[in-house]
Amino acid sequence: MRREFLNARGRLPRVSFFLVFAVLTAALDLAAAEQKRTFTRDIQPLLDQYCYKCHGPTKPKGGVNLQQFKDETGVWRDPRLWQTALAQLRERAMPPEGKPQPTPEERDRLIEWVDHKLDNLEQGEIPKDPGRVVLHRLSRFEYNNTIRDLFGVDSRPADKFPADGGGGAGFDNNASTLFIPPILMEKYLAAADDILNEANPQRTFVARPGGFTSKRSAARKIVEHFAPKAFRRPVEKPEVERLLAIYDQARKRGGSFDDAVKVALKGILVSPRFLFRVEVDQPNDQPYRISDYELASRLSYFLWSSMPDDELFSLAAQQRLSDPVVLDVEVRRMIHDPKAKALAENFAGQWLGIGNLETSAQPDPKRYPTYTSSLRDAMVREPIEVFHTILRENSSLLDLVDSDYTCLNEELARHYGINGVAGSQMRRVALTDRSRGGI
Repeated sequence: MRREFLNARGRLPRVSFFLVFAVLTAALDLAAAEQKRTFTRDIQPLLDQYCYKCHGPTKPKGGVNLQQFKDETGVWRDPRLWQTALAQLRERAMPPEGKPQPTPEERDRLIEWVDHKLDNLEQGEIPKDPGRVVLHRLSRFEYNNTIRDLFGVDSRPADKFPADGGGGAGFDNNASTLFIPPILMEKYLAAADDILNEANPQRTFVARPGGFTSKRSAARKIVEHFAPKAFRRPVEKPEVERLLAIYDQARKRGGSFDDAVKVALKGILVSPRFLFRVEVDQPNDQPYRISDYELASRLSYFLWSSMPDDELFSLAAQQRLSDPVVLDVEVRRMIHDPKAKALAENFAGQWLGIGNLETSAQPDPKRYPTYTSSLRDAMVREPIEVFHTILRENSSLLDLVDSDYTCLNEELARHYGINGVAGSQMRRVALTDRSRGGI
């Protein structure tokens, strides 16, 4: 590597996430422009000279009209047709005998171009139809975090649920794979009871009957407080009335005020509006702007794997969250919140397959007596903590593979032969051996 590309420490210069993404975006735009120029300059003239006369719009041979493909996206729109064309070019069956033939260089150019496009179909033209948003059931990880932020319960009730499928390239939060088997519905009902029994009534019951406040009025205030948070959007009056009807039925059966309110809150916890992240479907296939409340949920479940907080709800209510300036401020605020570690745990953990260390790696204890469960846990935490540090500090993307620090506790540091680290807490540790830096 040329010296001018290294800084004073002999390292590649620091490159922020934002700069890297900006450079990649610009590079993709330039690549797309170059593809268009290549088609217009090098490919379309050959198609015009050798193909369009027989495969044009007027009585196309074999019903194949190649002239309808006026740019490089034609291969992406009809790959099967172009696979046939590629085979014909390679077998020299097209153009047919008696027709003008391309030179060997021209034929190779066409074959190479079509072959490249067929090998890179995922880079095809983005359709104008944005598609439908699949109902996204809360994953176990998201359910636990949402319950924690909604009721202050940190007992991880979803750990008792059936495991989420690892669809979507191994990620367990792919909406298309998050089904609800019958046993899960039973678990939801049991978990709701456990959550409400564990929740602190002084925090949960934001209103109490007494004075000028009747029991039903207090129940209404509690429902109106929790339902918008749980559903992650404003609730309409009929929704509140349905929940209060559950409260009324519980009271008629002789339940106390506290018990009846818990039944109404249970109705919230087993509602599809809580268990699923629901977005309003659109009446047509045109691109559209999602609502600020939907944006708040997408943002919070991406960065925190949990529900929006009061700040996001407030900005959504004012329809300010979609303002690019406000959105940028909020993203930065959320990244610096301790809850952002969920992105490292949920995304980086699955991306890097760290969970396999907990389930699949079982060294022989006779050969490796120092390998303990606590050492294993520290090994699992190390890359997660490093990823979170890079995210929080917006530091060099290259630190993922080349850094002069890592995150260790005393046991893991001792295993690595690194001195001067005490205690069980993971912390950032400077490295002198650069081979240990990065993932």
